[in-house]
Amino acid sequence: TYMLSAWFPLLLERGGMTMVEAVKTTAGFGLGGTIGGIFLGLLAARLGGLVLALAYTIGAAALVMIGFSGGVVLTTMLLAALAGAMIPGGHVGNTVIAARIYPP
Repeated sequence: TYMLSAWFPLLLERGGMTMVEAVKTTAGFGLGGTIGGIFLGLLAARLGGLVLALAYTIGAAALVMIGFSGGVVLTTMLLAALAGAMIPGGHVGNTVIAARIYPP
């Protein structure tokens, strides 16, 4: 997550985006993480860790698809938001699962 947040703008710019587009895409990654964290936290509390395995798989696939997006800005932004919702959002779900496993 740190690597994506820190290097995403530079990688996107070198991939052909303007700096403004790259920063907006990275912001979408962060916003997706916030929204995804809320939903994945709730789902993990109800359904357990399998939800997180699926979320991380979807997030990884979204990251790979960014490489095949052909530089289409809107597609890249949507995929970045999806990756953010699944990967950093999944970290919130990890906290929920840990709270269920380990006693206070």
